[in-house]
Amino acid sequence: MKDLRKKLNKKGFTLIELIVVIAILAALAAIALPTMSGLIDQSKKQVAESNVRTIYTAAQSYAVTHDTETGTLNSSSAGFQSLVGEGMTGTYSAAIAAGNCTSATWIGAVYQSTYTPTASVQFSTTKVSASGT
Repeated sequence: MKDLRKKLNKKGFTLIELIVVIAILAALAAIALPTMSGLIDQSKKQVAESNVRTIYTAAQSYAVTHDTETGTLNSSSAGFQSLVGEGMTGTYSAAIAAGNCTSATWIGAVYQSTYTPTASVQFSTTKVSASGT
């Protein structure tokens, strides 16, 4: 009988204690989620700038090899595609003038980035889509 009374006197967590724990977890999640969202957005911007730098490098190589060409190279130019690589997604283009690449642009799903090596602000990166992809 004594054992039965001891078991009945043992209590679990009260409703108040559970609500307090849930409130603390919700507060931590409210702090962490915006921070993580900002990091994800920043990394997508860095990917856009890295892609446009790759395109600029490929266009510079193409311009040096074909030093008499001027105009615009783009993602449909076969020779330029081979320099950029098959893994590059999005739309890209580069302006060349007599053996030199003057600028490169990459447009992805979320960001558009332009690289101009002679400008004071070399990268111009803007959001083209509000989606999270």
